[in-house]
Order: sequence, then C-alpha cells, then structure tokens
Amino acid sequence: MIAKKYAIGLILLTIFSACEEVPEFQIGESAPVVQAYLYAGEPIDDVRLTELVPFVSDVEEVPVITNAEIIIISEGNRYSLSPASELEGTYRYEGDDLAITSGNTYGLEFTYQGELATAETTVPFPPEETQISQPEISVPQILTRRDLLQIRDSFSETIDVTWDNNEGEYYYVLIENLEESPEAIDVNNSLPRQFSFVSEPTQENIFPLRLFVHYQQYGLHRVRLFRVNEEYANLYESLEQDSRNLNEPFSNVRNGLGIFTGFAYDAVYFEVKKR
Repeated sequence: MIAKKYAIGLILLTIFSACEEVPEFQIGESAPVVQAYLYAGEPIDDVRLTELVPFVSDVEEVPVITNAEIIIISEGNRYSLSPASELEGTYRYEGDDLAITSGNTYGLEFTYQGELATAETTVPFPPEETQISQPEISVPQILTRRDLLQIRDSFSETIDVTWDNNEGEYYYVLIENLEESPEAIDVNNSLPRQFSFVSEPTQENIFPLRLFVHYQQYGLHRVRLFRVNEEYANLYESLEQDSRNLNEPFSNVRNGLGIFTGFAYDAVYFEVKKR
C-alpha cells in the first residue's frame, strides 16, 4: 500500500475545507493540497496531491491531481516522481539513487495552473535511547466469557516504551504484528490480518502498551517510534486549537496548501506468548 498507514492518516483536504479562512486563495478558486512524507532510510512513495475545490462547487468527491510533474530536490540535484498505479493522485520515485537521510534538507516543487508550488523540509534524526521494559509477555488465550473474566488482571499490566525527550519534541508510535498468520488472543474477536496501531503525536517520553488496545494477537511485534519534525508539530498544534477560536491549519507549501515533512524512527520489539 503506497500511502503509509503510519502517516497518522491526516486527510488534509478535509481539514482545510473545514476552515473559515484559507490563506492566499479566494472563494471560487481551487488550490493544490499536498500530503508528502519522507522517511529516513526508505524510498519515496508517500506523496499525494489533491485539489481544494471552492465552497461554491458541487463536487462531492475529493478530486485528485494525477498529471503533476513533481520534483524532489536534494543537494542541488532534481529527481522526477512518477504516478503510482495503486492509488490515484499518489506519486513515487522509481530510482535507487536518491537517499533520504537524517539531517538533510529536501525540496518539493510542481506547477499547478501556471503557478510554481514549492516546499522544503529537513528530515529529523532518529529518537535516542529507545528502550522497552520487557521483551516478552505471556497472555492466556480467551476461548469463553469465563476466560475473559479471568484475564482482567492482565489489563493493568503494561509494556513500557521509553526514550529521551528533554526538549519536549513530538513523537508517535506505530505497533505492528510481524507474523504471517498471527493467532488471536481472543478467538471470538479474531482479526483477518496482522494487527497494527498508530498513536497520536505525544510530547511524553514513555508510551505504555496495553492488552487489546496496542496488541491483540500472539507473536512478534515491532514498535517503531517516530520523531516528528517542526512543521508537522506545527500542523498538529494548529489542529488542537480551541474550536471557538479557529485559525487556518499550518501549511508549509508556498502557492498551495498542506504539508511536506520528514520522519525518522527507531525500533524495539516484543513477543506475545501463550500462557
């Protein structure tokens, strides 16, 4: 799947459409909306362009921009993205000569209705001192309602992921079951695929993992802790504003709307075993 699920699922078009004011664009005009995420050490395959339609428009579905010529700029070199076949409006870089590296600054540009839209981001460094309190946990399988009652004590037991965060930066957590055919802890509520969980951004330095909230299956799990850079933090803070004092969400796209941002992560692992 092209649009990575650990991009926290922000639907920026909806966010901007809900605002009372949109900067630099007048009612009756359309604007490009960028959702572009770079991940340190990974290919570029999470760049999406949609269109903000005027309030007076009768368009019901979000229109995507499928014919853009998107360029990523790195150290003075220009790399052209190609449309991805899996999801309309999404673009990726097909080559293997562009590395996404922590500390490096990248540019994005494309032309929309004769105007050059540009953005810039610096990919952060991975979290430091990421640790997990225990590498495994034993949980009895739930076959009956009585089993569920007997497992109640396990609800309060946590696996704690911790990291250094002296500066109060934003982080978020992605938890994934890595088994090909994972077995459910509660057979009455089994999932057809690997369970995964994505947190909201946090400024804490600890994230407690709880049964059924953060893991629901047996087997090996990976916890990826992502450091969020400044523009994403600004976007998140703008979305947390008081509904009685609405301002437009943060955007770092010139001649457009949305976000071009980068992430870096560290990973720890834990295994859920059958008791």
